[in-house]
Amino acid sequence: MWYVLSHPWLAWPLVSALCNIVFMVSGCALLIDYVLTISISISSGADAVFSFLPVHFLPYKIYFAMIVLGILIVLNLRGVKESVTALTPIFITFIITHIFLIGFAFFTHVPQLKGVVVSTGHEFSSTISQLGVFGTLFLIMKAYSMGAGTYTGIEAVSNGIPNLREPRVKTAIKTCGCWLYRCRWLYWGLLSLTFYLM
Repeated sequence: MWYVLSHPWLAWPLVSALCNIVFMVSGCALLIDYVLTISISISSGADAVFSFLPVHFLPYKIYFAMIVLGILIVLNLRGVKESVTALTPIFITFIITHIFLIGFAFFTHVPQLKGVVVSTGHEFSSTISQLGVFGTLFLIMKAYSMGAGTYTGIEAVSNGIPNLREPRVKTAIKTCGCWLYRCRWLYWGLLSLTFYLM
């Protein structure tokens, strides 16, 4: 073993083979992640749309999901810029409706803010007394991991750097900053809204 370590050229085939295996596993994991993300997003979106419709429309839910999947495939085959242009109005509508709902819920419940802060402190201390410090940290890490899907936005920005305007790096930094502030606003707004409605 020491002889192999002292002569790196002997270890290169082993390292190269291991790197190829690691690269293959990570590529397969990324592909599975994309397939699962798209399938879960489309199915949950179809569930949300058909929850508003009468019950006799439910048999058409799978066809609706397949049509949406077909539209996304066509958009992606046409190119990144065309798909972004087509999906931007949906994204802007999502942002505007969330800002309105969170702002409305927050400003209509401002008088109850002090009580919510006090009750949150009591519930946090009772959680620590019931679960312990490590149990509470585990619970926080589990909640963080469930919301870590927002990192796919950062990944999408990094994958789309060749399509950004010049200077590309500064544009990517600004885009990630906007993404960060939007995620922070949505997180704190939805968390506050949850406490208000409880």
